[in-house]
Amino acid sequence: MAPLLFDSKSTIIAEDLRGKIKNGIFSATDKLPPTRELALSYAVSRETINIAMSELVNEGLINRKRGFGSVVAKVFPEQLFKPHLGIFLPMLKDKQSSLSPNESPTWSLIFYGVLHACAIRGYTLIPIPDTGASWEKIVSDHQLGGILLPGGHLEAVKSFWASGVQNRVKYFMIDRVMDFMTVNYIEEFSPAEICKAVKSLQAKGHRRIAAVGTDNDQMIFQNFFDGYRMAMTASNDYSPSYVKRIVNHQPEEYDQLVHELMARKEPPTLIMIFNYCYVAGVIDALERYGVKVPTDISIVMTNYENAEYKGQQISAFTSPDKQLFGDIAANSLMDLIEHKAKVPLQLSLELKFNQGDTLCNLNA
Repeated sequence: MAPLLFDSKSTIIAEDLRGKIKNGIFSATDKLPPTRELALSYAVSRETINIAMSELVNEGLINRKRGFGSVVAKVFPEQLFKPHLGIFLPMLKDKQSSLSPNESPTWSLIFYGVLHACAIRGYTLIPIPDTGASWEKIVSDHQLGGILLPGGHLEAVKSFWASGVQNRVKYFMIDRVMDFMTVNYIEEFSPAEICKAVKSLQAKGHRRIAAVGTDNDQMIFQNFFDGYRMAMTASNDYSPSYVKRIVNHQPEEYDQLVHELMARKEPPTLIMIFNYCYVAGVIDALERYGVKVPTDISIVMTNYENAEYKGQQISAFTSPDKQLFGDIAANSLMDLIEHKAKVPLQLSLELKFNQGDTLCNLNA
C-alpha cells in the first residue's frame, strides 16, 4: 500500500491491524491482544490504540465489548480493502508541482480537509495533476476507487463524463456543474440557501434589496442570482433593475452601477454582494455618490469570513470553512464507496450569518 500523506499514528496502526486481518494473522472470531499490550507493541499510548480500534469498529472489522476485549468480526473480503482516492487539481501541471497556499489558498484548505478525512478513515489520497492524460489512464495508473472533481472546471468535468469512467468509479463534484444536474455534488452556495439569506434580510425590514455579482456562466454565480430572484419574486419585490453584474472592476463601472441604483425613485436600502472582491468598489462608489454605509444603505456579502474594509466589519453569509468543506466532500465520497449513501448524493451546506458593522436593521 502507498504511504499515507497524512500519517497519524492511529491511522497507521489501524492500517496495520487491517492488514493482519486481511492476511489471516487474526481470523474471524479471534480475540485481539489487550489495549495495554498493543500500546507497548506499537510504542504509543492506549488512547492512540483506542482511536485506531474505533476506526476498525466503525468499519465493522472488529467488535468491542467492555470487560471482554476486541474480537475480529465475520467480514466480507471487500471490507478489508480501502481503495485509493484521487483529487483532481488542475492547478498542478505535473507530479512535482506543489499546492501552494499562497497561489491556491481555497484549494489548499479544501485539500487539507480531504487529507484529514482520508487519514481518519484509512484511505490513501492521491493528488492528480492536469497532465492531459485520459481518465482511463488516470484511474488505472492510480488504482482509484473514487475521485473528487472541482465542479468549476467545466472542461475537465465534461471530459470525465465523456470517458464513461463515472459508470465504474465513484465520484463527487465539489460544487455543482451547470450542464449536469443529476451528478453527485456538494454545494457551498445553493439557490435555496441564498433564498433563505435574502428572506432573513427582508425580515429585518429590507424590502428593496439589490444584488451585485459577476457576469459569467459559473454555477456559483448563477446560484447566487437564482436564489436572490426566488426570494424577491416570492415577496413581489423583484426587479431586474436591482440586479447588477460587474465585468471590469474599474471605478467608472462601480460609479455607473451606484448611480443606476441610487437614482431610482425607490433606491435600495441594502446591496447584497456576492464576494469580498466587489466590496471596496461598491463602498467607494457609494461614498463618491454621497451615500454612507450603513447609515444610508446596508451592505451584506456572501462567500467570505471576517472581512473588514475601512475599519468596518462586513456583514456576511458564509459557509463552513474550506477545510471543513473538503472534509465533508471526502467523507461523502467515501460513503458512496462504502454504500452508506444513495446515488445521486446531493448536499447543500447551510449558510451562517455574521452580523458586522455594515448592516442596519430597519426593524430595530
